[in-house]
Amino acid sequence: MADTLDYVEYEKGIRADGLTASVFTIVMTISVGIGQGIFNMGLTNAGYVAPVQGADGVWNVQNAATQNFISFSYIAIPLICLAVMAIIMIFLNVENHLPMVHEKLTAKRKAEAEARGEVYVSPAEKAALEEAQQAKEAEEKRIEELKAKCARKGLSFAEEEAKYQAALKAKQDKANAKKKK
Repeated sequence: MADTLDYVEYEKGIRADGLTASVFTIVMTISVGIGQGIFNMGLTNAGYVAPVQGADGVWNVQNAATQNFISFSYIAIPLICLAVMAIIMIFLNVENHLPMVHEKLTAKRKAEAEARGEVYVSPAEKAALEEAQQAKEAEEKRIEELKAKCARKGLSFAEEEAKYQAALKAKQDKANAKKKK
């Protein structure tokens, strides 16, 4: 969906993420309700009987029509839908244009940032910067919590930090050895 939204932005000049998400939510909500209603109507028409345990401890068994309807609903209908989607996907060629679309959108965003007097940061670079910032904050929080723990329990922060770092190194060495295999 994100690639399609990029293509729409490229073609029409507007980003429609919010509208798309809203329409998707509405369609899914309505579709689920309609689908559940059709399924329940089919069960009723097939002669579904609510499960009941008899006096002998045996549960009642659904009739053949109900069993066939349930099997058809959970196996055949999804397969039919997948086949229809596969046929539709043959005609969806957005991915053929994506390299050019992403290049033009990046150039557009870079020009807009420069026009505002800002330095353009790509989404990948921005994500990497945010991840590094979060890692830094998490490490600061870990150290703060370790210092508080050491103060509470009368432990040496330097020793506890050394233990942590040794365990972390061992874990990294194990992961690196696993990658080499």
